[in-house]
Amino acid sequence: MQKPLHPVALVAALAWLAAPLAAAAAEAAAAASPAVQGRAGLKPPAPGGTPRGVAAAGLAPAHREALAAGLPDLRIPPREAGPGVGTLPEDAWHDPLPRRGAASRWTVPAVESLSVNLAMMGWNRWVGAAPWADISGDSIGRNLRSRWVLDDDQFWVNQFGHPYQGTWAFSAARSAGQGFWVSSAYAFAASGLWEIAGETERPSRNDQVTTTVAGMVLGEILGRFSDALRAEGGTWNGVAAAVLSPMGAVNRRLLGPTRPERATSSRWALAMGGATGDATGDRGTWGGGVGLDFAWGLPGDPELALEKPFDHFVLEARYGFARDPDATVRARGLLAGRSFEAAPARGLYGLFLLFDFDTPQRFRVSTSALGAGASARADLGGGLALEGDLVGAAVILGAAGSVDRGDDGKGRDYRIGPGAQALAGLDLVAGTRARLGVVARQYLIFGEGEVAGDERIAELGARGSVRILGAHAVAVDVSRHLRHATADASGPVREAGWAFQVSWVIQGGVAPSAADWAVEL
Repeated sequence: MQKPLHPVALVAALAWLAAPLAAAAAEAAAAASPAVQGRAGLKPPAPGGTPRGVAAAGLAPAHREALAAGLPDLRIPPREAGPGVGTLPEDAWHDPLPRRGAASRWTVPAVESLSVNLAMMGWNRWVGAAPWADISGDSIGRNLRSRWVLDDDQFWVNQFGHPYQGTWAFSAARSAGQGFWVSSAYAFAASGLWEIAGETERPSRNDQVTTTVAGMVLGEILGRFSDALRAEGGTWNGVAAAVLSPMGAVNRRLLGPTRPERATSSRWALAMGGATGDATGDRGTWGGGVGLDFAWGLPGDPELALEKPFDHFVLEARYGFARDPDATVRARGLLAGRSFEAAPARGLYGLFLLFDFDTPQRFRVSTSALGAGASARADLGGGLALEGDLVGAAVILGAAGSVDRGDDGKGRDYRIGPGAQALAGLDLVAGTRARLGVVARQYLIFGEGEVAGDERIAELGARGSVRILGAHAVAVDVSRHLRHATADASGPVREAGWAFQVSWVIQGGVAPSAADWAVEL
């Protein structure tokens, strides 16, 4: 049965935790040491040398110091020694301070994961009045004996709702002190419990895959992003950190404080602007939108240590305000890999775990994938550098395209199944003054079940940005979307569309300490 989108059960869990999260963030900020609080806000240029950070780059040397002193340096400071700051032992998310009981790292996330599932089950049954939420002993027994299937839920429910649901169990275990892989088992178990006992419908293997994989990818990224904000100190950073990782905020209240991790190098950009095009809306109309790009562990950083899963990751998120909202979440993290140096290039390569979600109408696609790739940076001299990414992956399970429902209006309106995907990108970088690049993405999904055939989705894009003043820049993106679909009962479908976006961007990050990165961030 098609599940309605409006009673999304995650709203119940968010509301259930909202009050303690805000209180936890405020208390953490109030309790922060003066040394930590002093690192927030405006930061003066580095004494005795060329100022670093977005405020200093791209200007004549004689003017850098004067301008930098009057502008905010939005970078997260380099890692320091001392109270509140530390590296992470083994695979732990945090450098643990004294906490309550060793057993709590196992029991607390288990109870929290179960509580979130129960809260959503209660919402679906008594508030949403969903017929598939009328759970009983008979339905649980039937699901235990049933064959796992591909369900017919809406694209947003399957490819965004379930993935976000997976972050709760993963983050609960991570913030309780568990490692990456043990936390992944919590996400897998919580998803399996939901499929068996959270719905009366037969258990869905596509939900099991996307909830677990996306829970791992997004849970780890949001947790580290939350850590980076906490490391900065300040009330608003604490609130934002709690919103990004609610279970982390809860467990700091329950189990005691932790030391946040700092990235050796990072880059972020917050964008606000407008977009048009027939790939994301009606031609000739404009819609507003926001976006965030965040990279942790920059390829080419000579101090980057690839010791744990996701010591390098990249997140791209967009949301367009339109009648049919256009959302994008693309995330990939390095599970295992190594750094390399082959002059003039430095970079990293290894095994990546990926989650992609993109909804430009007919060209929508979402994948959970595992593959190999590399990222590198080559310094060309004169303040110029080339940065490139190349990733090829096997899609464990993905969803793509748009197909007509049956005459009764039921059934799935997209294809779902395994496949493959690839990414290739190249950017020419001029310090922080300008960036110009191209990117190509390709997705192939083989439809299973009642909606057979295959989907081939491609995106070719060009992007550029120019920094205007301090941390502020103007960016332009143009992209071409292509779709080729085949089915057993009908001929091939070929479609094309384009999108154009212009944005005001605020950028920042942590610059590596190498001399050739001195003006990069």
